[in-house]
Order: sequence, then C-alpha cells, then structure tokens
Amino acid sequence: MWIDEEMALNNDQLDRKIEKSDKAIAKLAERIAAVEGRIAAPPKQFNPVVTTVLAIIGAAVLAFWGWIATTLVQHGNTLAGIRQSLVSLGVKVAANNPITPSGQSDAKMILRQAREGQIQIPGPIVEQAGKSFIDAAKTESTAWDVALDFVSYRSLINSNFLPLLGKQRASYAFLAQIKPIKGAPSPLVLAAGSAPPGRAARFEPLNPEVIAHDQDEAAYLIVDLHGFSVVLDNMRLKHVILKNAHVMYRGAPIDLQDVTFVNCSFEFVRDDRGQQLAQAILATPAVNYQIT
Repeated sequence: MWIDEEMALNNDQLDRKIEKSDKAIAKLAERIAAVEGRIAAPPKQFNPVVTTVLAIIGAAVLAFWGWIATTLVQHGNTLAGIRQSLVSLGVKVAANNPITPSGQSDAKMILRQAREGQIQIPGPIVEQAGKSFIDAAKTESTAWDVALDFVSYRSLINSNFLPLLGKQRASYAFLAQIKPIKGAPSPLVLAAGSAPPGRAARFEPLNPEVIAHDQDEAAYLIVDLHGFSVVLDNMRLKHVILKNAHVMYRGAPIDLQDVTFVNCSFEFVRDDRGQQLAQAILATPAVNYQIT
C-alpha cells in the first residue's frame, strides 16, 4: 500500500513536469510563429489618399522653388537693365558738356564704372558720345583723352560681335613695330580658316619689299599682344582681330580692312587723320579705313 501511494505520488509529480514542459514548448512555438509571421508578412501599403497628398505637396514645393529661381533671375535682369539705362543716361548727360572739366571727368568715371561693373552701353550711344568729345577736342585738347577712352570702351564691347572663327592654329610670328613689355607674355598669332591669296588675312607693312605672308593663307588672323604696343603707321591689316594691345597712330598712311579691335587702349595723334580713325572705330566693330 505504501508502495502504491508512493507510485501515485511519483506519477502526479511526473504529470506536473510534463504539463510544465508542454506549456514551455507551446510558448516557444508561439514566439517562433510570431517571428516567422513578421518575416513573411508583406510590407504595409500606404494609404492611396496619403500618397496623393504627399505627391501634391512635393510638386508644390518644387514649383515654389522654381518660381523663386525664376523671380530672382527676372529681378536680376531687371536690375541689370536699370543699371544699363542709368549708365547710358549718364553718358548722354556728360556728352552734352564735352568741353567742361566736369563733363569730361563724369564721362571717364562712368566709363570706368561700366568696365568694372561689366555694364554694356549700347554701341550707338558710345559712338554718339565719343563723337561729341572728338568734335570738342578740335578746340579743347583735354577732351581728346576722353574721346579715346570711348574708343577703348568700344573695343571692349567688340568681343560680342566677333565672327565665327572655327578651329584656330598657330601662325607666323612676324609683327612689325611692336614694343615689348618686360615680364609680359610674348605676342600670340593664330590663324583661322583659309582663303585665296587675294582675300587672305594680312598683318604686314605697306612697303611691298618687306612682306611676310602666312603660308596657309588664313581667312582671319587673331593677334593677341598681351599688352604690347603696336604702331599702325605704314601698316596693312586685313581680316585681323587685334586683342589686348596698346594701339598707336601718328598720322602716316595705313590700310585697315575688316579689322576688329578687342580690349585695346589707343594713343592717336590729335589731328584730322587721328580723329577720323577714332570715329571709324567708334562706328562699327569691323573697321575699314584707308589713308594714303
């Protein structure tokens, strides 16, 4: 009997242990199922209404920033136009008093501001104002420097009117009457295009005994003097773009055919020939002018 009771007690304890183990296994199975469910579960889908609203907001933000950029550009263009109009007006006012010291100093100051601010004064205004100072220089010598300052500014804006040159190549280095500047880069001569001998570009003396032709007969010569001085007297320039030069002229014969001065300064004699050459440069980017 004691044995039966002992066996019954042992069976109860065993049953409780088995039951406890079953519960533990069941909880473990539930955790595994939960993990598997999270791994296998498909990603949640966004609410279509929310998605549409977000898309509209995103498009609105992009449109807003696009409007801001466009407005800034338009305002920048408007301000640039206002500055150009004010500078042009100042030039006209100064040109109305070309003989007076105040008119001359105002003109030089305005041109300096236009250069520094990269403000392009329309060519016709530059021509008219420059001509006013050229006329004044016939009786008032101080107006001549102002007139040549307008010629120099005209050459600055000529860079906007250059012909299409295409591929360029090194050309001959013959340049007459050039005054070297210590420490400055050597002059650079480039050729562009080709042309028959009678229509080819030239940069040479008028004296037929001293001529240096480009061997490939270029359609254009691009001559960059890097600040060197060049004397135009007794020279023939044909289909030439002359850059960054201090251009001197003393009144001797010259032959300029389709010559464009770019970013140059000028030192001309103050007589009829010098004044005529200055007016020719003011009038058009490509100069045609002959004095025999």
